[in-house]
Formats: sequence, C-alpha cells, structure tokens
Amino acid sequence: MRADLFSASYTKDEKLVKTYRVEQSDSISLPNVIVPQSDTLEDLFATVATYYPDQSPITALIHVLDGEMERSLDHSATPEPRSCDVLDSRYRKASLGAALGEAVLAGLSVSESVSSTPSYSAVRRTLAFTLGRCQHLYKDLVPFEHLAMRWMQLRDMTRLGYTQPVVSAVLRVHELVRPSSARPSDFADIELIQGVQAFVRGDDLDGKLIEAVIRKCYPGTAAHLRELTGVFDDRMKAFIRLVEIIQSKSLGTEIDEVAVAFVCNRILPSSFSHVGVLLPLIEFFPAALVWYGFFSTLSKPSKSTSVNFGLLLKLERDLFEPFSYKQRPRCDISLDELEVLSRVGLRSEIIKPTQQRVLLVSLLPGIDIYTRFGGESETSSDLLARRNALTTATHDRVAALLQEALETLRSGPARQSKEFSVSAAGKKERKRSR
Repeated sequence: MRADLFSASYTKDEKLVKTYRVEQSDSISLPNVIVPQSDTLEDLFATVATYYPDQSPITALIHVLDGEMERSLDHSATPEPRSCDVLDSRYRKASLGAALGEAVLAGLSVSESVSSTPSYSAVRRTLAFTLGRCQHLYKDLVPFEHLAMRWMQLRDMTRLGYTQPVVSAVLRVHELVRPSSARPSDFADIELIQGVQAFVRGDDLDGKLIEAVIRKCYPGTAAHLRELTGVFDDRMKAFIRLVEIIQSKSLGTEIDEVAVAFVCNRILPSSFSHVGVLLPLIEFFPAALVWYGFFSTLSKPSKSTSVNFGLLLKLERDLFEPFSYKQRPRCDISLDELEVLSRVGLRSEIIKPTQQRVLLVSLLPGIDIYTRFGGESETSSDLLARRNALTTATHDRVAALLQEALETLRSGPARQSKEFSVSAAGKKERKRSR
C-alpha cells in the first residue's frame, strides 16, 4: 500500500515533496505550500486527479511551486503594506497606461467597434497589467519574459488571440520603466531611451527630450510639432503631416511607434481620447496604441479631460492587492495543472470554476487572471441542452417555412383563375364595343 501523498512516511522508491504549513492552520488538513521535485510536477497533478479527485485541482487549495519560485517564500511575495513614493507611482502609471492600449488592441479581435476607454475586465486580462502585478510582488525575482511566455501559453490554450508586436511593445515598456533594468542594447536609439526614462521618472514631464529626439531623427517635423500646442483645430492636420513624415523617413517600426504615439498624445495630453486616430494606422504601427496609453497616463492632465481616473484607481487597487502564502489560493487552477488536466478533457464539475464559462487561472502565486472556459470543456448536460435548444429552434423555423409554402400553394391556383376570368371578360367587352 502506497503512502499518502502528503504523509511523512514514504518508501525509498517514492520521490519527496517539500511541504510548508502555517502555525495557525485552517480547517483544511493540507499544507499551504508544496514544492515537488522538478521532474515530478506533472506526475503530482496526474496522481491527484486520479487517486484524490476530491482534492483536484490541487492548486485551488495549495500553492504548488517549482524550485525557482521556492525562493519567493523568503522574498517580497508576502509584502507588508507600505507607502509608495512618487517614483513608484509613475512606474505604476506607465504599466497601467500600456495595459489600456493593449486592451483596446485586444478588443479589435472580437469587435469592429472599439471604445476609446476599454472595460475594467479587459484591462485586467492584459499582459501589461500582469507584468505590473509581478513587479509589485516579486521585483527582480521573476524575469518578465518568463511571465510573458506563461501568459501567451494561457491565451493559446483558451484560444484567445494576441499579436507578437504588441507583446514585444509591452515587454519593452516594462523593460524601460523597471528601476533596476539596464539600457536595452537592442533598442536602436539610445537618446530616445534616455528621453523615455526621464519622462517616466518625472524629470521631464513635458517630454522635451523626446520631442528633441523626434526633431533630430525625423527632419521636417519641427514646425508641425509646434502646431500641436497651438490652435486645437489645427492640431489634427499637424498630426497627419507628422505621421506622413515619420512613415517616409522610417527608423524602424519600434521607434516609429514611439514617435507616433508621442505626437498623438500631444493633440490632447493625458486624454486617451484619440484612439480612433491610431486605429487606421495599425497596419503600419501595430503597437502604437500601447505607447499612446503609456504617454497618456504619464502626461500632465489637460484642462478639459484626462484618462478615466476611476478606472485607474480600481486597477491600482488590484495591483496592490495583498498576497501571502499564509492564505489559500484564490484561483480555480494554476496554469501548470490546467495544462496537465486539459490533456484528458476538462469538465466543469472537476474544475469548479468561479463563474460559468469563466476560469480564474494562476500564472504565478498571487498573479491570477480570468479567462474563458467552455467549448471542449462543456459538460455533456450543457452540450445536450444547447443541442436541444438548437434543434427546437430549427424545427420551429422549418415549420414556419412549410406553413408559408402551403398557404401559397392553396391560394395560388384560385387567384390565377380569377385573374384569368377577369382578363377574359375584359377582352369580350372590348370586342363588343368595337
């Protein structure tokens, strides 16, 4: 007889699983954290699903860490409430701004009409928001590229779209604003990097350094840049001319996107209300909206309007949501366990999702993201009910068509004979008159 999976007694042929428990435990007689050996993570999820189905998915009850994430137990993944200085606030705004632009672009894949301000739930699902949350919890412990790969993996598993240029732009934004990050060697213009980083720090709130780089890199833009601060009715003409110059004197897609987003924000700083201007330019500047959101949230608010402040407040609240390994997971399942269980087919009665057709998935402890849950994961009863509804609707439609056809057939010959007799009588009358 095999030892219990979480028991201290084991045989030599069994592999160890590290467990961590809190002193004042809850009513669940399971550890708070377990760290399997690196090559047994998939076996753990499969074993629990097979022999302990009442505890599956196990990641809804226990934080399951690999060897790398085990270091976070002694790291700031259990941060105490702390005050944030001005610099932290601007880094946070930069992350949320990129998330706004990313959410707008994501909405294009599901709808032809896009609102200038995306919904709260759409922003919460973005990679930019996820990276901002990661920065708060783990600082430099988790590479952004690693988390981005997990985010894309979840999107692929749930058949949700994303584009590589947008992912690259979001990573670049966080690379530039991360306090400890070095200057990226693969960015073509060092002066532009310095200008963006000074803008993020608040050392250049008006963006004069970035504007100087644009004037230098794209000759002929100086006059039109001045027009962006002049009469409002002339600003759109100036923006169109600036886009034409940037396209004709392109320095590469990435730099061009930063330049276009910067001048677009200059039309009405901090408003994020000119999304519609950039949408037709996605073919040429696929990630400019990410940078437009970035500049909008970091710019000094204009007199007339600014980015939805209530939306930003709620998102900031979520970025700082307390997390501790002393608490049980709040997710429905982790990404790693979702991948293993999806191989044998997912059913809602096993996963027990938070909401119908919506799954809360943990990319890393404390970093949970909502995604859709359905399609192949529907239960047989769900499929049967939907099939019956479709069948009933089809039968009703066919019956209505048949009824209409019968009425046409019944009335057709009588109407034709009546029309014939009337026309014949008319001919007789005309003959007599002659």
